[in-house]
Amino acid sequence: MRLLKLISLTGIISLGLACNKKNDLTETPQEAAQRADLYVGTAFLSVETAINELEFIARHVPQIQTDGNFLSCAIINRQQVPEGEKVEITFSNNACDDQTIRSGKLILTYEEATGNIFISPVNYRIRETKISGNYVFQPGTFEQKPILKLVVPDGAFTADNGDYYRFSIERISYFKEGKDTPTIINDDIFETLEASYDFELKSQGAVTLMQAESHTPYIIKYSCPDKFRPRSGKVKFERVTSTYRYILFGNGNCNDLARISETP
Repeated sequence: MRLLKLISLTGIISLGLACNKKNDLTETPQEAAQRADLYVGTAFLSVETAINELEFIARHVPQIQTDGNFLSCAIINRQQVPEGEKVEITFSNNACDDQTIRSGKLILTYEEATGNIFISPVNYRIRETKISGNYVFQPGTFEQKPILKLVVPDGAFTADNGDYYRFSIERISYFKEGKDTPTIINDDIFETLEASYDFELKSQGAVTLMQAESHTPYIIKYSCPDKFRPRSGKVKFERVTSTYRYILFGNGNCNDLARISETP
């Protein structure tokens, strides 16, 4: 199974059976379905983790201290523009503090009138994967909670060999804990209250379509070493023409593994 080299996903998602590289002629229908579920589940986690990293950047760049996090290898330039503030983050193509190589540029626009935050990648890569699309974070209120709504109409992660994850996302996140300590990041906990996803995944010439939506709210804990991976809650997904499956993120512990299940 070939995956985009976006983030290290080894050991963070399981099916109960390994993802075997069997010949299609010897693979049972159940094994083929499990392999396909593992592929789309891993694609989902890869995208979700990278999206959470972008949200971290959007929330924290205005006041961030770059020491001790992955932005330490970036050059950050700020300028006032008619809309508000424009921030350019240029990565050096070297390993950052999280041992991940990033290159290219992220352009963030903080719109003063609306509070919207726009992120536009320019030749931006995480490891060997190119990140493209338009990412818009919109402040608002949901269920009497202050939220940040993410809208991605045209996201894409593309590998040099032509494999890709293309997606559209609408997601509502709530700053659940840590808001009163803005200079301390590790006590921050974010909760995704509602989310919907559409995916088109291409691997070795084969295209898979997948839809997903939040089944229960799930949380991001910055105190965990891998701070951008969900730690609890559930997502419901469906490969087109297939039955529903669930990604169970865990019970909120940093060492919990995501798991794919036929039942919630």
